[in-house]
Amino acid sequence: YNTVPMGQDDIHQGSLILVNNDYAYSFPEDDQLVSVYENKNKSYQVSTTHIQLQKQFVSQFNAMMEDFSAAQGIKDIIVVSGYRSKDDQQAIVNQKIQQLGKEEAMRWAAVPGYSEHHTGLAADIGIYTSDGKSPSYQGQGKYAWINEHCAQYGFVLRYQDDKKDITRIADEPWHYRY
Repeated sequence: YNTVPMGQDDIHQGSLILVNNDYAYSFPEDDQLVSVYENKNKSYQVSTTHIQLQKQFVSQFNAMMEDFSAAQGIKDIIVVSGYRSKDDQQAIVNQKIQQLGKEEAMRWAAVPGYSEHHTGLAADIGIYTSDGKSPSYQGQGKYAWINEHCAQYGFVLRYQDDKKDITRIADEPWHYRY
């Protein structure tokens, strides 16, 4: 391995940018956001036509979902959340505070400006059902394939239960970061 010195501004560059409770996202003037709905393949669903993600996320997610579908014989994964503006994130925080109270809400929702969703490199997924109800995605059973293979496509399952002392975010088995 080679050690490469990096400056503080470097954590805001490229797809390896650092965004968490301690490091705010530096919103660029131009981004590579694309409509997931308009760029997806037939191996998964999208909850609305408004969800956007970075182009490279969608490309790699398409490949992963195509291989998942081929391996498991199902096409019921649904992308329920992608890019969020600061205002979008604030609305989620406000909703969580109303539902759970402030302390518990902050275990589930990042402060606006500090969410991986701002990058367009993070998405939440669920399981699509024809009746419109989406059971919580847990990454178990046939869906464990996604957790076992996601790194091959450039993804990491974030906010795992055994890491909550480090991330300060509760277990979110549905949250993937590219």
